[in-house]
Amino acid sequence: MRDIRTRRTIILILAALAIAMAIVIYTIIPSGVTSMEILTTEGERLGQELNIYAGSKVQLECRVHPDVLADRGTYFSVADESIASVDETGQVTGLKNGETLMTIQHAGARQNITVEVQPSVKSIKGLPDEVTLYEGDGYLLEPKVVMAGKKLEVPDVTFKSKRTTIAAVDADGQITAGEPGSTTITVTAGTVSVKIPVTVISGY
Repeated sequence: MRDIRTRRTIILILAALAIAMAIVIYTIIPSGVTSMEILTTEGERLGQELNIYAGSKVQLECRVHPDVLADRGTYFSVADESIASVDETGQVTGLKNGETLMTIQHAGARQNITVEVQPSVKSIKGLPDEVTLYEGDGYLLEPKVVMAGKKLEVPDVTFKSKRTTIAAVDADGQITAGEPGSTTITVTAGTVSVKIPVTVISGY
């Protein structure tokens, strides 16, 4: 009889301990995120918008409260991946001009941020309105790329002739006149292009 009472007492004590532990765990470890903020690696806190340039990258970090939930996975996604992309670490890459919605989820909490991508190249200057050459003559194009921001890396400039038999152009922008006729040379930097009419006339 005494053994039965002892067993009952032990069971009651263990049950009380289990209930007390459950209350402590429930109190200390909340069921969800109470606040979430998104920051860049420079420590800038994002609001509802992220403005970046085409070709540039921004690393994002998700911070949540309480800290006990910080080790849960953060999931990033964008609605239009042709405008901007985001990887599993939160690195956002601007792809082309436009606007898309990025969604960030962590432990049941969600935040939406509008990503606006702007062109990194503002304009291409220093180019002639048109070029007229005699057969066999040459002309050097010297474009000056104007960036939308001071710290942006200047992209490579490319040159392309529509009809190379009339006017060929090399990677340095050197035009060489061929047979008589008219063509167009396109100068491109980033997302900006300038078309230059080129006319070759006979030298005889």
